[in-house]
Amino acid sequence: MEKDNNISAQKKTIDRIIAAYKAKKLRLQAAEIQSNVSEDGDIYTRMIKGYNKNRNKIGNKPKQDIPQAEKRKKKLADLLSRSSSWRGLE
Repeated sequence: MEKDNNISAQKKTIDRIIAAYKAKKLRLQAAEIQSNVSEDGDIYTRMIKGYNKNRNKIGNKPKQDIPQAEKRKKKLADLLSRSSSWRGLE
């Protein structure tokens, strides 16, 4: 019985060590990412791009439904404007 308790305690210790290692690894990754981001211009430009991208969602405007025929026309115009879209469709 004592042997089972000893093995159980060892497993718990190993689990704690693994959890601490993973947490340390995540902290190092976060610090590296944070150091790579320049705080002056990069964050501002990313925030502006994100806002502009989701502007209609932020304003709680209802999403406008586009007719299927209009969607097809836009898709065809997009495909015709980019020749790389047709590669591999043989």
